[in-house]
Amino acid sequence: MLEDILSNVESLSQRLKKVESENSDLNKRVELLEHRSHMNEELEEQLEAIESRYKDLLTKLSSFRLSLNETFDSNLVNDERPENQRNSGQFTRDEINSSMRSHQRLGPIKTITVEVDHKNTTIELWANIREPIRNIKSRIREQENIAVECQCLLHDTQLLDNDKTLEEYGIKAMKFVLVKRPIKVDVIVFSQNLSFLLEPFDTISQLVEKIHKIKGFNVTLSYLGQTLDESRTFHSYRIRDRAKLKVNAVHCHNDALRCNAVHSL
Repeated sequence: MLEDILSNVESLSQRLKKVESENSDLNKRVELLEHRSHMNEELEEQLEAIESRYKDLLTKLSSFRLSLNETFDSNLVNDERPENQRNSGQFTRDEINSSMRSHQRLGPIKTITVEVDHKNTTIELWANIREPIRNIKSRIREQENIAVECQCLLHDTQLLDNDKTLEEYGIKAMKFVLVKRPIKVDVIVFSQNLSFLLEPFDTISQLVEKIHKIKGFNVTLSYLGQTLDESRTFHSYRIRDRAKLKVNAVHCHNDALRCNAVHSL
């Protein structure tokens, strides 16, 4: 009987060793899975960074292609090739290389930042310092769907001319503000609502004059509780499209009876 007990103990001991061995293998597998999981997290982070960089490169490539197409378009203006070749839109390798060299001679390409005023957002795009401002506006049009003629581009409050270049303005800090034009402004004159189409850089006095022509008296205007100085522009007050102005006071000079009647309304 003792021999049977010893035999059972020996058998249990062997089973225990086998279980311990299997447990050790399981622990190693768990560690391996944890390590792989950590690696997967790192790979996912790297993949997200790569995707973000890829999207950024696509945006810049799109801007570069647009700039290159504009260079090709300018070359086509003085194109002396036969009519059938011009209409085909096909260029030889030498012609493409020539256009590329022409593009490179324009100057270095810079990344610029544009604050879109009416949206309170910021965009980035590429620009050549020696290309006309209208080319930059064309790229803005591609991103923001705002026609070139409806764009006012500013740098340090200076309005940029379409036909000039960044180099001509001597611009170093590539930060700009885009103001959409024209703007529609509503003015509530007593119970009547008057609508006007104005430029962002018109002065308040120009609107007061328009109101005078319609109503026959001058007014003092306010926006968001602030009385507006007639010498300042709408843009300086950040008055945007579809803004509503109020009449603070009415000023009559020639017709005292009418003035009193207006005040009584």
